[in-house]
Amino acid sequence: MAKRPSEYDVAFAVKEWLIAHDWDMVAFNPPGAQGTFSIPNPAKDPKYRGQTGTQAPDIIAAKGNHVLVAECKDYGRSKVLGDVEKILKLVLNTERADLLRRLVAGACSANGIAVPENAHIIVAVAYGGEFLVTEITDKARSVEGELEGSMNGGMQSFHIEITDDERNPDVMDKDIDPLSSIKTTLYPTECDIEDILLCGGQNGRAPD
Repeated sequence: MAKRPSEYDVAFAVKEWLIAHDWDMVAFNPPGAQGTFSIPNPAKDPKYRGQTGTQAPDIIAAKGNHVLVAECKDYGRSKVLGDVEKILKLVLNTERADLLRRLVAGACSANGIAVPENAHIIVAVAYGGEFLVTEITDKARSVEGELEGSMNGGMQSFHIEITDDERNPDVMDKDIDPLSSIKTTLYPTECDIEDILLCGGQNGRAPD
């Protein structure tokens, strides 16, 4: 039986995959990180200045006219499907999605990366263990129905596998390149989205 990746393996593998496909990293919040790029909840009581409802996606990346928001889990059906719901509740809320775009555009501008404030948002979940592409698609459609919204392009997924049966995913070895024993596979919902994720899409435009 193949070994399951740790949650850090999953987040690290997707980050490296995105960098290899010319995405600029805006935020990387692996397990144990402090939420370095957080999306506040604009609907909270303005008298309360705490962080109630604030979300810090595991990965935010940008390329051309596109922003990718991804959540990562090690494995487990309920945890992965919970992330599907979590990310859709963020991006299908108009106020929060607009705030996300503005924050990403500002962060990118400060680092010399051109991303418009009306960027097309792509959402994804990444995970290991049991193969869940069908369940992820079904869950996304169900949540979209409940929220009476729809993501342009649907929910993408990355499946992460440990390819070395001798590797212990719970132990970090500084002398071993973790990517040497990790396989990352993208399962896009459609060809247009796959083209954007891999190489930027036709003229950097969102799918029709």
